[in-house]
Amino acid sequence: MSSLRLGCLPNLRSLFLQGNKISQVEGLEQCRELRHLVLDRNKIRLLTETSFCAQWKLTELHMEENRVKELYYLTGLDNLQFLFLGMNRIQDMAELQQLEILTHLKEISVINNPVARKLLHRPTLVHRMPNLEVVDGIEVSPAEKLKADLYFLEPPMQQSAAAAAATAGSIDIVLPGIGPYKPAVHLNSAQQCSSNEPSWAVPQLPDDTTKEHSKGRGSTDVSPLKGTHQHSVLFRYHQHGNKSGNQRMRQNRP
Repeated sequence: MSSLRLGCLPNLRSLFLQGNKISQVEGLEQCRELRHLVLDRNKIRLLTETSFCAQWKLTELHMEENRVKELYYLTGLDNLQFLFLGMNRIQDMAELQQLEILTHLKEISVINNPVARKLLHRPTLVHRMPNLEVVDGIEVSPAEKLKADLYFLEPPMQQSAAAAAATAGSIDIVLPGIGPYKPAVHLNSAQQCSSNEPSWAVPQLPDDTTKEHSKGRGSTDVSPLKGTHQHSVLFRYHQHGNKSGNQRMRQNRP
């Protein structure tokens, strides 16, 4: 990047350098008016203390599809609002936690990074960065913010806060990376169908099975399974024997 002589453009506001095999971010010291910077699809491995030393006004940074592992030198971007780091090599949750100093950050994306496979990266970001509105392309709802805050409370405080939220009817939600607080409730099929807001959806039977059920040839037993965040429904079909009703009646005669 130093060969581009960007210092000759002190009033530059937007810079697009995607797909240029750039290995190091440098030469931006004089670009103090820069607002938008796109560095996607390069070969950036490390960020240094001079990479963004003068970009106080930068509001949007794209560095997807690179090889970045550490984020420490992004913490000086005080006015950053949008940060896209998908498809890099970020592994440690501690790297994401460093970004909580960016109080103006509204959107962040770290999809397809090793850290995103740990499931807890989303509630951690929501909890530590309350101004976030979008994480990995998904909007953060008020209910999710409440659930994330409850998740990271101490157990005694967590129980009292969860009870208060449940009373208000705002905690009955399963979010990515966070297990449900309520214990599993066993409902029969009639209760599940009559509930206005079921905790899980009961799927419809296939057409063939529905026909058999209507003819009295089979019965359906619906029961929730424990140990899963997204409850599944187990259908057991109790089929009668192959003999017809007339044959059974003849066998039962004295």
